[in-house]
Formats: sequence, structure tokens, C-alpha cells
Amino acid sequence: MGRLVVVTGAGSGIGRATAVAFAHGDTRVAICDVRADRIDEVARELGDRCVLAKQVDVSDRNQMEAFAGDVHALAPAADVVVNNAGVGLGGPFVETSLDNWDWVLGINLKGVVHGCHFFVPKMIERGRGGHVVNLSSLAGLHASPELVAYSATKFGVLGLSLWLGLAVTACAFILLE
Repeated sequence: MGRLVVVTGAGSGIGRATAVAFAHGDTRVAICDVRADRIDEVARELGDRCVLAKQVDVSDRNQMEAFAGDVHALAPAADVVVNNAGVGLGGPFVETSLDNWDWVLGINLKGVVHGCHFFVPKMIERGRGGHVVNLSSLAGLHASPELVAYSATKFGVLGLSLWLGLAVTACAFILLE
């Protein structure tokens, strides 16, 4: 069996491109997205390289725990976890509602926390490590008054990643070994 790669937010954009890029050779890919129609489409595109495709809201702790359980039923640990799922939200602080704060924090920051929480311990337990890629944004390096909530979450992803000792990306990149 080859590597097992997990990609959140794989239904479109960077997540989809990342899943497609990893789906070669003997690499198996487990993908999730909040949109069932999109994740099903990507799963069909990946063919037999896709070993798990699930509708998951990364902001929901229970859904992420169940997704990780399904992944760990396939292998003791993932080799690569790409915490990609994210949403954009523009607007200055005074125009950002608390409901919008909850939404963007839940997906952009807590989604990454959930991905790390449910996958990293199994990597450590397995004893041969792994790779975690947490996608941030240039907005996580440069605060914009028109992207206050988005920037706050991306600064949070950057800070968490630095604390975990992970290689940090401010822009999208694909880790291929």
C-alpha cells in the first residue's frame, strides 16, 4: 500500500487541484468537502485513487472526528494531511456580524484545529511521522481593514502552524515527494 493523503475542502479550487495532484502512482486519497455534489464529482475524477469521499463540515468537531475515524479504518495514520478547507469573508470590523465571525472562525481556524487534532496524534503514534500542510493566505501576513475576520483566521492558522513546528505556506503550494 502506498501513501494515504487527506485533503479537506477538496470539492473545488486549491483542494481539488491538490487531491488531483496527489492521485498518482500508489498514493491513495481521502477527500472531504461540505458540498456533497462537488466531492462526488471529484471522487469520480480521481477514480480508484480515491479511497474515501465524504461530505464533511470541518467546523463540526463530530463530523471531523467521524471522518478521521473512517480514514483511520483504512490505515493507522495518514501520511499527508492538507487542511485546505476555507471560506472568504470581506468587510470591516464594524460591518462584520457575530454570526459571520462564527462562520469564518469555524471553518478557517477551527477546521484546521480539528484536522490537526484528529490526524496528528495518529501520525505520532505510528512512529514514522507524516506531513501536515495548513493553508493560510497572504491575508495571514498582511492585515487588511476590508478583510478583518478573514485575516484574523489566517493569522491564526499561521500562528498555530508555527507553534506546531510545521512548514507554513502563505500561498497555495502542493507538497510532492
